[in-house]
Amino acid sequence: MFYYMIAIGCALQTITSEARYYGPTTPDYLKCRYGRYQADLSNTQQCDPRTPHSCADGYNCQGGPAYQHGPCCKAVNPCKVGDPFARDGDAPNCIKNGVSRCPTGYNCVGTKQTSSVCCKGCTYEGKARFPSEKFYNSRGGDCTCGYDGEVTCVYHYCPYKNDEHPIGTVFDDGCKTCTCNTNGRVTCTDKYCSVYCHHGGKQYTYGQPKFPKGDGCNECSCQKDGTVLCTTKPCVVYCHHGGQQYTYGQPKFPKGDGCNECSCQKDGTVSCTNNPCLVYCHHGGKQYTYGQPKFPKGDGCNECSCQKDGTVSCTNNPCPVYCHHGGQQYTYGQPKFPKGDGCNECSCQKDGTVSCTNNPCVVYCHHGGQQYTYGQPKFPKGDGCNECSCQKDGTVSCTNKPCVVYCHHGGQQYTYGQPKFPKGDGCNECSCQKDGTVSCTNNPCLVYCRYNGRQYSPGRTFPSTDGCNQCTCRQDGQVICGEAPCNSYPGNNPYAG
Repeated sequence: MFYYMIAIGCALQTITSEARYYGPTTPDYLKCRYGRYQADLSNTQQCDPRTPHSCADGYNCQGGPAYQHGPCCKAVNPCKVGDPFARDGDAPNCIKNGVSRCPTGYNCVGTKQTSSVCCKGCTYEGKARFPSEKFYNSRGGDCTCGYDGEVTCVYHYCPYKNDEHPIGTVFDDGCKTCTCNTNGRVTCTDKYCSVYCHHGGKQYTYGQPKFPKGDGCNECSCQKDGTVLCTTKPCVVYCHHGGQQYTYGQPKFPKGDGCNECSCQKDGTVSCTNNPCLVYCHHGGKQYTYGQPKFPKGDGCNECSCQKDGTVSCTNNPCPVYCHHGGQQYTYGQPKFPKGDGCNECSCQKDGTVSCTNNPCVVYCHHGGQQYTYGQPKFPKGDGCNECSCQKDGTVSCTNKPCVVYCHHGGQQYTYGQPKFPKGDGCNECSCQKDGTVSCTNNPCLVYCRYNGRQYSPGRTFPSTDGCNQCTCRQDGQVICGEAPCNSYPGNNPYAG
């Protein structure tokens, strides 16, 4: 017995453009190494890392370092061998509209569109297999899924006509010589069995293509028992006359001379009567014959026919009225057509004129990814201070006034361009800059002490108002006086009454 290994290529499948793709600049918190679970349980697309249990069991919330919302990612690798197929650290889903797509050597694992991933394996006879898995194929071969995505099968016999034949054997099926090949399939010689049939003075062989019955429409075949089997459908006989095709047995048809008739014969010929035609009609200075095709009335829209009594009968349909607009021709009564300004419609009138509506057209403008209409209120320019409006020609016109810049200092808000404001040290001033910063002077502050209506410089000593102690002016402008008890007479107090 012979054994033979046959490599079966898994069907090539590719991840389509619908699959999620992440480039090298995408932050890691938006990627899922083992796949994601965004919308299978609810309509929530992203989770909040600060909210406990915001993802289903078995999934972790992949939030950003600043508590940015991110996807629910699988916590455990769903693949039996290796990691899922990934792009830049993110495993895309592989089911789209119920169809799974994976690269060669991978299978789609999972049943949900947003939680399926591509794992290493093989796809064979419509089923997914994981690497090293063994199974039987539909022809009885022992197959194994390899780690390279290829399926290898070993065959021991060939199934043929409810029987099995070992690999490499040659056998006779009673008519042909057949061989069981190493791929588990049987090939046979093309010779026919020696069964002969006779029909119409000729000899035919069983198994050869069908041959004509002899009636011009049916076919026959040589049967295994030497008899001839033929179809028995009725044969259709066709005749041709005046550029038309007719069938044997159908009613008579006009000869074309206005008075005679014809019929299709069994042998495909046409037989017609030859009676002289004697009826004539006159219309518009011309002569017509009874039975001939209709002819124009002369008004451009109606038709006439010559009657058996020599009179002419014409239709009296109202003739269409035509209007012309924008290089096109329109008919009275047809649906309205565009005026050409993009918003109004016109109609063809009974007198051949064109009547159109004159509604003001809606003009659209686009700015900042939004659509606006001419005449609607102004909308923000997007810089925080200016406004725009949609113009009649579809353009957008915006103000360009400088935006107000705010500065903050000492718990207060100031505006760029306003007068200077105190620094807070009692002597310096500040101003709000164009970039929102505050600029202040740093001049040294001059400090004075005031005592009993007089002004003193820092470091000066002077008498206290009690008449006996001395006071000093400090550097911060405070006055410090001695507190010794006074024993002097009132006359000794220079400040006394």
